[in-house]
Amino acid sequence: MQRSKRMQPVLDQTQREEAAAREALAQAQQALTEAIQQVNDLEAYEQDYMSQMRNHSQSIRTASTYHSYHTFLTKLALAIRQQVGLVELREKQQAKCLLDWQASKSRLSNMESFIQRIRAEEDAAADKKLQQQLDEMSLQRFIARQRKPGRSS
Repeated sequence: MQRSKRMQPVLDQTQREEAAAREALAQAQQALTEAIQQVNDLEAYEQDYMSQMRNHSQSIRTASTYHSYHTFLTKLALAIRQQVGLVELREKQQAKCLLDWQASKSRLSNMESFIQRIRAEEDAAADKKLQQQLDEMSLQRFIARQRKPGRSS
């Protein structure tokens, strides 16, 4: 069996690894996008809530109502900070997935180049062998013609 054919399972595995790394990268990018959108949504909600609170500040009659508004805003700010932390985590995960994908893509490219070189060497060896066989046949015909009776050298 040719060496290039023996390398096919290795190439197949390398292709599967690259595809898995590409999928992981896509998932990490999606998770990052979703986390960023969640931060944006929370911040927009916070701004809207604060605006409503300012607009209704005259209707706040008791310290208890004000305290409830303030407590809610504090919890909302905490949720935003936690979500920002999640965005930072997702960014790190996405960066790692990107590096992993780049490495697997490089391995795949190297493997494809290696197999291409092997095939070129195999083709060159086959061409050389064919040429040697053709040369040998030509030589044998020449010798056979030289040995025929009645031919003088």
